[in-house]
Amino acid sequence: MKENPIWSKDSLLGNRSLFLPMLIFFTNLLLFVLLFGNLYYISLNAQQTGEIRYAMFNRFYYYVGGGLFVFLLLLAPALSASSITQEREQNNLALLLCTDCTEKTILQGKLIAYMSTHLTLLSSTVPFLATLYIYGGISGSLVLLYFFFYIFSALYCTALGIFCSCLGKNTAYSTALSYVLEFISFLSVFYGLYWCKTKGYFFYGLILAFLFFILFSLSFLGIGKKYLRGLQTN
Repeated sequence: MKENPIWSKDSLLGNRSLFLPMLIFFTNLLLFVLLFGNLYYISLNAQQTGEIRYAMFNRFYYYVGGGLFVFLLLLAPALSASSITQEREQNNLALLLCTDCTEKTILQGKLIAYMSTHLTLLSSTVPFLATLYIYGGISGSLVLLYFFFYIFSALYCTALGIFCSCLGKNTAYSTALSYVLEFISFLSVFYGLYWCKTKGYFFYGLILAFLFFILFSLSFLGIGKKYLRGLQTN
């Protein structure tokens, strides 16, 4: 299988940077503080009341799951929205389009590079989620569902950021546009999931949400490819 040169270049630059190690370090440090802060609060409450409230262990799952998901919504556009505009601002886009790399190769390389960052960050947080198994806080199916939703959401946010980067003339504009579209789309998805849950169709709502993420991700990449192709012909 031929290696993607764009992904190889971004991976090489990422390996020389301290961004990903520092991102993982501070994210897990925050989770570490939340975990032991939660355990200390439970222990303190047990000493005062003589009762161990096991339901409070479940709160940590919501802290970790909700916190990581919100962090994803903030991180993904900040990374991917500069994927093409940065090349344009550095006057490298025209040279990149003149190489043997096709528009599909360029966008796929950018997508894989940013997705690897999100998946590495997610993998580093698995031990914190696994601590809940000690107390029987959550089921394996719930954790698996969270991982799938996180991965598909990361795919959608990254593709949306690359799409906005193709349309934007500068990084600030593409980043702002990606945040606005991301907010509107996820607000619609969560409202749809809430409506499906009230009607008793939550499982079907999740399937529709996954299809939404996949179809729109492919659509964003397809539009971005056509835009780059138009730049190359011009």
